[in-house]
Amino acid sequence: MKHVSVIIPTYYRHTYLADLLTMLLRQTMMPFEVIVADQTPESDRPSNFYNTFKEKMNLRVVDIEKPSLTYPRNKAAEMANGEILLFLDDDIVISSNFVESHMKVMEEENVDVVNGAVTRRESLPDAYPWDVKQFDPVRYFLAAPNHHWQGMMLSVSSCNCSIKKEMFLAVGGFDEKLPRMVDFELGYRLFRYGAKIYFSNKPFARHLRAQGGSRKAPKQYDSLVSALYIHKKHFPGWITTQFILKSIISKKCFINPLSVLKIIRAHGVVDKLLK
Repeated sequence: MKHVSVIIPTYYRHTYLADLLTMLLRQTMMPFEVIVADQTPESDRPSNFYNTFKEKMNLRVVDIEKPSLTYPRNKAAEMANGEILLFLDDDIVISSNFVESHMKVMEEENVDVVNGAVTRRESLPDAYPWDVKQFDPVRYFLAAPNHHWQGMMLSVSSCNCSIKKEMFLAVGGFDEKLPRMVDFELGYRLFRYGAKIYFSNKPFARHLRAQGGSRKAPKQYDSLVSALYIHKKHFPGWITTQFILKSIISKKCFINPLSVLKIIRAHGVVDKLLK
């Protein structure tokens, strides 16, 4: 069995992080190490927060000065000693066989990536939970199914995902220019690289969607910029044009001119990021 490095970015969520670390201590298969990329200033952290956990697990803490969705994960991945990287959000609830489920699915299905199921509910729904009428084609194909289902897919969810480290590094990790939807974009690059990405409802996590986290840095949380960035980077041409037209119609820009300005602004931001 390969060594697993659990990677958890956190930002002003130590109460939730303490719960998750406690859950990791109760695993049927203990991870080789847990790496927490803490973006909270040390002066704002609970005193001696990590000491108790360091006595019970192989816990490493990386201090990150600038909050981000991407850099903390990339930095922790580079430092990891395990062959498998298990990316988790700090505000999830997992079962005692969670890590073991990831490893069993990866070995039994002979895949490079296991995308675990995530929901805000107490349990997973039986049917696809999203309204596909609200999706553009790119989002539809890159979104996780997140219901009782197993099979190959094109993307990942960084909230609950295990990846072979060599594969993660080979594609360059998370795109640090992208402010949001970073897991969609990483998953698509993994797919194009040849990675086998498997969705499974067995390593299930309930996502609490707690307050704080990376959303405390609002300039880094622009959904329109992120969606347009992914379209223009990977699907230039007519698909991107369709996305823009859909955005104009859905936002009723003919009624609200400010929405037009927002789309124009997003174009300018994306063009700079892609240079």
